[in-house]
Amino acid sequence: VVSGDAPPKYSVWFGAHFFENPLVNARKIYTYDWRRSVVDEQGKKRELRSEVDYIPVTPDVYWCEVTEAEDNELIPLNVELLLTLQVVNPFKALFRTGTQTGVWLQVVSARTVAVARNAISKRTYREWLGHQDSMGEEIKKNLGTIPETEFKNRYGVELIDIGVLTVNPAGRYQELTTAVIEAQLKGDAEIALTTRQAEAIKKR
Repeated sequence: VVSGDAPPKYSVWFGAHFFENPLVNARKIYTYDWRRSVVDEQGKKRELRSEVDYIPVTPDVYWCEVTEAEDNELIPLNVELLLTLQVVNPFKALFRTGTQTGVWLQVVSARTVAVARNAISKRTYREWLGHQDSMGEEIKKNLGTIPETEFKNRYGVELIDIGVLTVNPAGRYQELTTAVIEAQLKGDAEIALTTRQAEAIKKR
């Protein structure tokens, strides 16, 4: 590795001295700070930090979160997304998003999160619980041509898939919503029990 401010070197060939031009021949290897969040086997999120001098070019799954996105009933939801991404053009991913490894991921995640808020608002929390598997497809549909024109063509990143890890009400709404759902389930169970008892009496 030759640093950019290294003195010019020369070589001897048949008695002639050939100097290297430092503006042309200087080479650098940059070290980048890579920070990411991962989910361990117990389901807990951990922050990892390491120094790397490369960009991964194989498909991988990256975590991001949509916080306090209002549903159709204006209940704020926290939604954890799993983005399957692949860097198809390392030059674009690095130099069109900044000079630090991982910035391309921040750009793609931020854009996806912004669009996800609109997609989440189209259904209620209870509806999303029953259609959680389709939320990723709904978000991808709302992205439209962004994955092709912006992510891939501009930043060199291909969006392969969007998965949903969790959907939960934010803050105090989580306790309130859980209590309401439990009450409704309890009410449904009591109604079902009463119906079965009434049917049993009729058969006597």
